[in-house]
Amino acid sequence: MNVSEEIRRLGTAGIKSIQTTFPRSDSFFFSISRFADPLYSFTLIIPLAAGMHTVLATDMMMVSVMAEWSNTLLKWMLMDHRPFWWVQETTVYGKGLRPALRQTPLTCETGPGSPSGHVQGASALMYVVLQHVLRASKGRLSDGRRRYLAMTLWMLYMILMVLVGASRLYTATHFPHQTLLGLVAGVATAWLFVDEGQCTLTERWRSASRPKMLLASVVMIAVSFGAYWLQRLMVRHVMCVSRVRSQPRHNVVIGMVCTLSLMLAFQMAADAVPTSDVRLFYGCQFMLHAVKPFLLFLGIPRIARLAKHKQH
Repeated sequence: MNVSEEIRRLGTAGIKSIQTTFPRSDSFFFSISRFADPLYSFTLIIPLAAGMHTVLATDMMMVSVMAEWSNTLLKWMLMDHRPFWWVQETTVYGKGLRPALRQTPLTCETGPGSPSGHVQGASALMYVVLQHVLRASKGRLSDGRRRYLAMTLWMLYMILMVLVGASRLYTATHFPHQTLLGLVAGVATAWLFVDEGQCTLTERWRSASRPKMLLASVVMIAVSFGAYWLQRLMVRHVMCVSRVRSQPRHNVVIGMVCTLSLMLAFQMAADAVPTSDVRLFYGCQFMLHAVKPFLLFLGIPRIARLAKHKQH
């Protein structure tokens, strides 16, 4: 007996059970899944946090990027299937009836499925928030109240993670073991980059210079480039071709890291502007700030259009 295939078979039965038990819950599970989308965190949650607490937002940004980047690498290394095409490809059912998994607008994701990026990203991000709240309560609450607060927050954390995992099962984008692995990977990533201790990297990245951070971003971008895979299986069995997400998740990762690299590069250029001469100072500052919107709104989109045109 193939253990991995048996695990997927049991996971498929669980997915079918969830879809059957909650047949009219699209809006609820879709909302949970979209809330856990890393792009949602990157474009809305982290900017809102930045307006309230800079250190918290910085930690959230770092953990989100590292969680997405490590998730992409893990998916390439594990090369696991997604439920909606696995049920059509596997031989575990023999000539018997295969489960008919319902496909939704969120089902049609390309690329490997393990670990779940939504679960890993959400678990890492919420872990950062949880730890910051607990640190902020230190010295303000008694030990008894802090323990009660910690128990309450961890309970809410686990409920949210269960809901995120269930939403990914409901949409048939992941097997149960993939969501569990995403949870473990997310907590491990957040612990490594925000907790204090000799085994963590928190102090190293917080005290790193901008050139080192920029070099790390370039290395991450280089590692992130990889081959598209399993497109054939996805297109063969997907029932909602018009809803297919044409950009695999690693494009999102590269985009996030490139954004950070661009920000670091501009900041390094701003720090290098000479201050001895007023005219030179304002002239360099004007050129620097004039180039930035040009790149963001004209240069980069034009390059993207040219690259897309060459592909077709």
